[in-house]
Amino acid sequence: MNKLWEVMKSKGITQLRLSEITGIAQSEISKIMNDKKPKLTLTQAKRIAKGLNCTVEKIWPD
Repeated sequence: MNKLWEVMKSKGITQLRLSEITGIAQSEISKIMNDKKPKLTLTQAKRIAKGLNCTVEKIWPD
């Protein structure tokens, strides 16, 4: 389980809802959550964090 999944679960946000909030395709969010996306852009990371009302560092602490 990764931190993105944990944050989404704690906020009751689904992949589909996060997709709607961020404008990032649900399939891309799925790839990010399952570590199948080779490169996550800073822009995508910021959009996801903003959509979840938290910081990039909270989701990706490394």
